[in-house]
Amino acid sequence: MKKVFFKVVITVCGLIAFVSVNAQDIPISISGQVGYASPQGSAFENAKGEKMTKFGLGVDFNVLWYFEQLDYKLGAGFTLNSSFLFSADL
Repeated sequence: MKKVFFKVVITVCGLIAFVSVNAQDIPISISGQVGYASPQGSAFENAKGEKMTKFGLGVDFNVLWYFEQLDYKLGAGFTLNSSFLFSADL
């Protein structure tokens, strides 16, 4: 089960690791990243010293629209930053 899960995670990371679109006719840029983390330290342990988390994933996604009036030097858009921690019981 763990091998299948990690294969799926690696495949998804490869598909959405980085995308960028820039064109003169379409003044928009799109980017995204996926990261893996291994939480360390006492903040991730319970009172008995047991680890509460196994691993974590981070996701970052940005979309920017650039303004023609400002010579495409200023953009506005939105960003999504999320982190997920998975329990040590997995």
